[in-house]
Amino acid sequence: MSSSLTNFHGRLVFQACRARDASAEKILGDLVKSQPFSDVEYPGIGRTGFERLPFDSINQDCDERALALCGQSTGARFRKESLGEEIEVYDPRQSQRITAQPISEKTADLLTTTPETVLVRGSMTTYQQVFEEIQAAEPAGGRLSEISFDPDFMLWLFWQYSTGQSISDLTPISLTSADLSGQRDMFGKSAQVSESIDLSSSPPILLGLLTGQHFQSISGKFEYHGEFIEMDISQHGRVHVKTTGQLVDLSMPERVLLASDAVNKTVKTYSQWTNRPPSSKYPPAEFFSDMLERLSDQDIEVRFSTDQIFKTYAEKRAEGFEEYTRTIRDV
Repeated sequence: MSSSLTNFHGRLVFQACRARDASAEKILGDLVKSQPFSDVEYPGIGRTGFERLPFDSINQDCDERALALCGQSTGARFRKESLGEEIEVYDPRQSQRITAQPISEKTADLLTTTPETVLVRGSMTTYQQVFEEIQAAEPAGGRLSEISFDPDFMLWLFWQYSTGQSISDLTPISLTSADLSGQRDMFGKSAQVSESIDLSSSPPILLGLLTGQHFQSISGKFEYHGEFIEMDISQHGRVHVKTTGQLVDLSMPERVLLASDAVNKTVKTYSQWTNRPPSSKYPPAEFFSDMLERLSDQDIEVRFSTDQIFKTYAEKRAEGFEEYTRTIRDV
């Protein structure tokens, strides 16, 4: 059984997962075969299962990039029916009132364009049900593991943006929102900035980072095939692609394909970041020194010691404190 590509609905929110012990395509194929969503309805029983998403049936007149992705994409849809309490309804076919149970359905779409990654599009609640279904079918520990983004990866994106560098395939054009958290201090335990004009000059973000708080999420516009795509990247591996820019005029299937490609690009960049040498993985002392200057330019005086943040990243870069801070001490 297959779902129609015209039945896409909901937001473009994806949870990234890593395939284990088999390719992502095989995992999705096995789910459809071993736990199919039945065509047959049984009284009093809600159906649960997976069915194929036929990307080969997409309109050939669609966006060229979406069309190209069709040939690389494998998809499956998880469907779970829930039956409500019995109610009386009028059946026009029988011209009488009958007793029936209303059916509600939750769905999640599983997509892959690479052997290593499965993206699950759906609400957090439904995603958790999907993940549990998959893990329960594999007593050896499951065939998926959840991907989470290290807060230092988001700091690295912020570093790129703040310095205007383009050192990866995931280049921030603008960063406008973020969440930070950390140990409670004079500025509190967390900081949140929404719809900022320029996150790199936001006092709550700069002060939070200088006191050792970490990114929990970061949002903005990223370069995508010569245009931009807007995303909210969460530490927990969830990426929300916003329906803005080039996605606005596209159909829902096209949006899903392009959005999933952007999320895969994010996951790929993260994997590459984990293998970078420390000197290009973590920011230099100048990065934090520049934060102090930007605060000073806004007449904000920093009345706490910032030595700890310099010590932390000197250690992460496998450098001594004196070596790490030499360039800012020599200025």
